[in-house]
Amino acid sequence: MTGEFSRTSRDGIKRKRAGRSAKAKGDDAVTSRIFDGEAHRAFALFSGDFNPIHMDPEFARRTQAGSVVIHGAHTVLWALEAYFSSVADPVSPRSLHVVFLNSLYVGDAARVTFAPRGEADGVLEVTANNARICRVALSRAPARGLGGALDGDDGPLFAPDRPLDRPLDALIGEAGRLAFVRPDLARELFPTVADRLGEGFVNAVGGMTRLVGMVSPGLYSMFASMALELTGDGPSDGLLWRTISVDPQFRMVRHRVAAGGVQGVLESFARDPPVLQPLMAEVAQVVPRDAFRGHRVLVVGGSRGLGEVVAKLAAAGGASVTITYATGAADAQRVRDEIVAWGGRCQVCNHVAGASGGPELPIAEAPTHVYYFASTTIARRKSALFDLERLADFNRIYNDGFFELCSRLSDRFSEKFVAVYPSTVFVTEHDNALVEYAMSKAAGEVLCDKMSALMGNVR
Repeated sequence: MTGEFSRTSRDGIKRKRAGRSAKAKGDDAVTSRIFDGEAHRAFALFSGDFNPIHMDPEFARRTQAGSVVIHGAHTVLWALEAYFSSVADPVSPRSLHVVFLNSLYVGDAARVTFAPRGEADGVLEVTANNARICRVALSRAPARGLGGALDGDDGPLFAPDRPLDRPLDALIGEAGRLAFVRPDLARELFPTVADRLGEGFVNAVGGMTRLVGMVSPGLYSMFASMALELTGDGPSDGLLWRTISVDPQFRMVRHRVAAGGVQGVLESFARDPPVLQPLMAEVAQVVPRDAFRGHRVLVVGGSRGLGEVVAKLAAAGGASVTITYATGAADAQRVRDEIVAWGGRCQVCNHVAGASGGPELPIAEAPTHVYYFASTTIARRKSALFDLERLADFNRIYNDGFFELCSRLSDRFSEKFVAVYPSTVFVTEHDNALVEYAMSKAAGEVLCDKMSALMGNVR
């Protein structure tokens, strides 16, 4: 794993507890904190869940989340720590039901509220930027629908040092054991939860995120819910688990678990893995070898997705190709190596779209064609119809970055070139979640018309 949030040793971090809180008495108690990278790394060390969606910014950027995500189990344990620390007469739950609703990111300011509600004796709700992150229902009654006691002593011991990546059908009927990774950190990280519910409970929840994130479903997992009951039974040194169902249509996996005096049922989703683009050998079958001979093609954002495909198509047709990347250096190099190994021409350079005043692209000749696939995370958590900051971020990439690149190339080289700007169907097929994206792309269409009319060597 690479990136800012890499695996670290105990000596390299200071573990934080519940964070900054506002003491409150009674219902609707409010506690808030900022989830920083230091606390995030401490939880990963404690739980052993080093799934790259939590630890690797480049990997996380290419998922639906779009950025490094705080462990759902971390959010739950923090909410409980804050609740037991802040409320004058807290519920002593026999069971808990947790639903994960949205991603919480490193750097987010989260807050938790508590109030009696419905059939539960109390509900904790974590929010960030007015979006609901998770809901924890506390009850003094036993949990329902957990099934009988779990007997997994004869299952294999799993000790993954990296997330497993297996097909769904390999998970059916599976069972096993997971040892707790750093049980000595349970009380240090969550002292009040350890006092109220026991260190075994804290370690059990840590083991559950390790199960989902590292073993089953593993690499491309997303935690959905936890139904837990404090029984006093179960192993004290690790987690027993068994897969009770796999739904291929919805890619949902359900596990029965027992650990540290807790039994429960977990639900998680196996996300679809990233789409792999065709290899050069495949692309070459549909492009005549001299179709683009003499073309000098610049592909901005050519390390993956549509940019990768365009770069391969151009190279397969005989063009000289330059691909740029912002953060995906390894992917860009992979694309370049594949093109060169096939016999094509390709070079790689770094270019951060929208970073005004950056260095000139290291290209000696004017491009004949520029394909602009620079992008940022499109689908994001939002709580209102319109977000001005989000629009500004989209405009920085899709409009400022495109215009500056074309302007600098136009000023530097006198030759005419074609600039290809991808728009989106959401300009006309409206989606309330993508208002700012559609607005930015609509502005890009106007910008392209004006650039064609007023910039003499750009079409």
